[in-house]
Amino acid sequence: MRSALLRPVRGPGGRCSRLALAGALALAACGDDDAGGSGGSSTTDASSSSGGDTTTTTGATTESSSSDAGSASADSSSGTTGPVEVVISGQVQDLPLFTPIADAMISVIDMPGFETVSAADGAYTLAPLPADTEVFIQIEPSADHFGSIIGLQTPDADDDSTDLAQVSTMTVETQVEILQPMMPAEADLSLAIIVVRLLQPTATGATIDMDPPPVPGTSYSVGADNMPVLDGNSFESGLLPFVVYFNLGDTQPGDITFTGMHPERECNIVHPAFPTLGGYVTLVDLDCPPV
Repeated sequence: MRSALLRPVRGPGGRCSRLALAGALALAACGDDDAGGSGGSSTTDASSSSGGDTTTTTGATTESSSSDAGSASADSSSGTTGPVEVVISGQVQDLPLFTPIADAMISVIDMPGFETVSAADGAYTLAPLPADTEVFIQIEPSADHFGSIIGLQTPDADDDSTDLAQVSTMTVETQVEILQPMMPAEADLSLAIIVVRLLQPTATGATIDMDPPPVPGTSYSVGADNMPVLDGNSFESGLLPFVVYFNLGDTQPGDITFTGMHPERECNIVHPAFPTLGGYVTLVDLDCPPV
């Protein structure tokens, strides 16, 4: 499974143990998960705590923009309403190692002219992007990493902490091996993958339904024991709250929809109309904030 992320998980006694596909996509593995997230503009694959639940965002870093954007937002303000255009920047990182990725080719889907390549330290910049606008970032696959498709809401001011992520082929191959005892469908790594992440790890018991439903044997969740559950759709793990779907075809926004539910909270998909593409992982966030 391509871009599902694997990360160490803190187990009994504080020891870390690896789990199947996609731990790094989840929240702060080997750490506490007490954050309060909205997930409205998740753009970094690192957890940020603000009291309450833990909000994990996944972003990417870009190196240079297709235009000189150094002062884009400063020059395009509209009175007291804030800038019309903003600059976003950060770092492209490997998951689960969180090491910088150089030469990552980054673009904005359906927005020609916003292509860039990350620097040697993974740094990137995209500008001038429209402020407070939903966009989907695309990072091209490389010899060592699968591609990424990441939805985000551009900020209303310049932001230099929008980190983006890619998963290595070595990580994915290891994760596929972990799933084999459950007899899943054979994973075709040339096809698309979706990882649905629950932004609040305290919202365990939430479920996710996919329409059209996945083919049996091509999805899994993580149980309360932090072990994979083939064909599961419930978020039971507070450390790795995600569900992974693989062997998917190329789709346009709206072709696949998700509905999230929780017995006590109202849930919504942060960026509900997303594309999928062979060789890429699309990150989808489920937001179930506290009542």
